[in-house]
Amino acid sequence: MQKLKSSKAGFTIIEVMCALSIFTLMFVTGVSIRLSTVKMKAYNDQMEKYTGYINQVRSEILSNTSDEEIKSMLSLGEVYIEEGKLESEAINQNKISEIATTTVPQKKQYMKISFYNGNLITVNLNLYMNILGKEESISCKFYKSIEKK
Repeated sequence: MQKLKSSKAGFTIIEVMCALSIFTLMFVTGVSIRLSTVKMKAYNDQMEKYTGYINQVRSEILSNTSDEEIKSMLSLGEVYIEEGKLESEAINQNKISEIATTTVPQKKQYMKISFYNGNLITVNLNLYMNILGKEESISCKFYKSIEKK
């Protein structure tokens, strides 16, 4: 009788383990990239929302705030808008002088408006917020002219 010799060897356990480890590395890399994009999208959405608040307050001060209101806020130096009053509807329905206070809010999400006198009134808007557990701030500086009497 003749013995059958097989030249084919099956998969060894080492080959299977190598294939599994390569697959696992690719899977973990894909999941981490996906999580990073989800976090980045959430961060960008929040920044877009807060940038809209800054632009809305800026537009409100430039367009709809009277010279008398500017002068009264100028005498205060700095005013603050609390988190709940930063919503778009609150800014549209109320005057800036009505929603602004002189006390610094306790929560980190607030806007500080600083007024400085000169040839033109210098207005600094600083929005302090917490995005995904990280403290951030957005600043905007612009000028407004008022009539001098």
